[in-house]
Amino acid sequence: MIGPAVFLVAAGFIGCNYALAVAFVTISTTLGGFCTSGYSINHLDIAPSYAGILLGITNSFATIPGMVGPVIAKSLTHNNTVGEWQTVFYIAASINLFGAIFFALFASGEVQDWAVSGYHLHRN
Repeated sequence: MIGPAVFLVAAGFIGCNYALAVAFVTISTTLGGFCTSGYSINHLDIAPSYAGILLGITNSFATIPGMVGPVIAKSLTHNNTVGEWQTVFYIAASINLFGAIFFALFASGEVQDWAVSGYHLHRN
């Protein structure tokens, strides 16, 4: 998610070069799509029997930024200036960086105890 963050910030510094802005945002989105293969499979890693349920829960929460983001962007870009859009891109890049750091620190590929069949029989 660091690559998408870099291209979002870069998009804020190209002025009114629309072709380059579209290219940078497209590259950011594409790199974000590539990242999906890294973390989406994690549901299957940590809880093979519950991967579908976990994916449903996490995707439900993941839709919130898609609904809230445009509203926030609109409220931050009253005058549609480059500076206002830089703020929007900084916020989006910060969210990407937070996600990358959080995943790097706390992600695990180990099957979780609660996801093992018969877990309730093995608890102390």
